[in-house]
Amino acid sequence: MKNQYVSGIALLMLLAACQQEQISEQGTVENTGIRIQASISDQPESRTTAQTSGETTFDPNDEIGFFMPEEAAPTRFTYNTGKWVSETTLTWPNLTDDLTFCAFYPYQESATRSNIPMPDLTGQSGEPAELGAYDFLSASKTCNFSTAAGVVSFTGSNAFKHAYSLLQITLTDSEEATTLLTSASITGEGRFTNYAYRFTEEGTGEMFKPESNEEKNEWNATYDEGKEITDGTGIQLAVLLNPSDTEIPLDFNISYTREGVTFTAGTSLISHTFAGGYNYKYQIHVSDGELIVEGYEISKWNDGTVEDENITIEGTVQE
Repeated sequence: MKNQYVSGIALLMLLAACQQEQISEQGTVENTGIRIQASISDQPESRTTAQTSGETTFDPNDEIGFFMPEEAAPTRFTYNTGKWVSETTLTWPNLTDDLTFCAFYPYQESATRSNIPMPDLTGQSGEPAELGAYDFLSASKTCNFSTAAGVVSFTGSNAFKHAYSLLQITLTDSEEATTLLTSASITGEGRFTNYAYRFTEEGTGEMFKPESNEEKNEWNATYDEGKEITDGTGIQLAVLLNPSDTEIPLDFNISYTREGVTFTAGTSLISHTFAGGYNYKYQIHVSDGELIVEGYEISKWNDGTVEDENITIEGTVQE
């Protein structure tokens, strides 16, 4: 994330020495404007443009919502020319009490503290660079003006955190012939249902399913021109899932062509308790009409694990 300071309320990312200098100059009774420090999962850069490693960065015009204590509606901040700019000026309600502040990404015009709409996960393309359009982050911090020197610090254990689980699948192929991925799908009970998020007055956040929202169990993507599965690096699919409290099996299916012949292959053996904020990286090899799941890696979100074993699935030639 980028460093910044704006009148009334600003989002800062400064080195420790600079932070202390700002605090000593600005954390006074004469200046009661709220200032914010923020990071995501203890990473200095995190958000809406995702790299293949899972690391992300803020983009121009990104927006976050910030809740003042006991306020039902959020205040919007927009990232522009290296700064986060608030739509209104905010000040500390008082200078002595502990107060709880909450924030979320992405900003939603209709959001309230008790009902923040979350992105529709069925619209994902599977492209890692587009994760930022569907990710959801939240943070809360309890502090008071005097001990925090006027700064609300969403850092360390109070940093912004990912609400969803991230599944990354790398497909590789060792065949000399060109292999083109034409479609992919993932099916799992409730993994793509539209959820919402809410904060309590104490600052605790949680996902919940609005009663009017139907279960959505499937994600799929079609690649009309095909995505070449190259030897070595292969291609990567990245899909956000609703987290689960119990182990959930996923059906993963693909269609691909090789030398003009169309194949389908799939596995239902990818199964885990997918925890929010965790990134599970599966390596799958396409070989002679088969899928071979080859172990795992651990991402930079949080430490997730999957079974380290090979699973072979027979591919089917389509007439």
